[in-house]
Amino acid sequence: MSTVSAKHISSRDNPFFKELKRLVGNTSAARREGVALLAGPHLVSSCLDSGVPIRTLLVAGFSAGTPEVSALLRRAESVVPVTISDALYRELTNLVAPVGIAALIDIPRGGSRIGTRGGDVLALDGVQDAGNVGTLLRTAAAAGVREVVLGHGCASAWSIKVLRAAQGAHFSLQIEEAVCLPEWLQAQGLPVIGADASAPTALFDADLRNPHIWVFGNEGKGLSLEVREVLSTTIAVPLADGVESLNVGAAAAICLFEAFRQRRI
Repeated sequence: MSTVSAKHISSRDNPFFKELKRLVGNTSAARREGVALLAGPHLVSSCLDSGVPIRTLLVAGFSAGTPEVSALLRRAESVVPVTISDALYRELTNLVAPVGIAALIDIPRGGSRIGTRGGDVLALDGVQDAGNVGTLLRTAAAAGVREVVLGHGCASAWSIKVLRAAQGAHFSLQIEEAVCLPEWLQAQGLPVIGADASAPTALFDADLRNPHIWVFGNEGKGLSLEVREVLSTTIAVPLADGVESLNVGAAAAICLFEAFRQRRI
């Protein structure tokens, strides 16, 4: 995308603002162009902590000069900030927040590094809800998983809603998107465990001490047939009588932390 030429944006007709607005509203285009918008001081701070370069810092007028924004600008002193009107900032980020700062970055690429670091890998099969994808990324990072692969049909990992839900977890992870999941799983040489409520093996009876790939499926349909065909095994989270299923984020949290627990014994 083009670079910003003005140090203050107050009009919707500004070319840079129009391009940002287009990309925020079109996650496929943003993915193709390899850019993401981090909205809010926590995400900007997490980005700075990670060392990921920032292209542009946008500061809403109501936040200019506040201590929190001033501290972030000092940390990113090599990046010239651009102020943006309060109305345009809220239109761009869909946030009414006490601190208005956002960063435009080039999306870090997992690429060939995925599958090379050891430990578990999290794979998502058609998880479409942005809040669930963000929760899964945040959970993975907290449970010590460092690699995440998203198959076709998943919500964009670097969309503004997923970023908001993940709360900075992206910068602890290597993430690869739009992967042909069945082919990728077959090529890894690790056991592949699918979460399935009807599986005969209960989670707490499974030996999870060695590295493997966890696969979690679509919120309504579960795992696709193509992915099921390449699984090494399936496990089920035991549920109380009368309960049929768990949200995919909750199920993943239980599974990932059970593996984390077993390796600490």
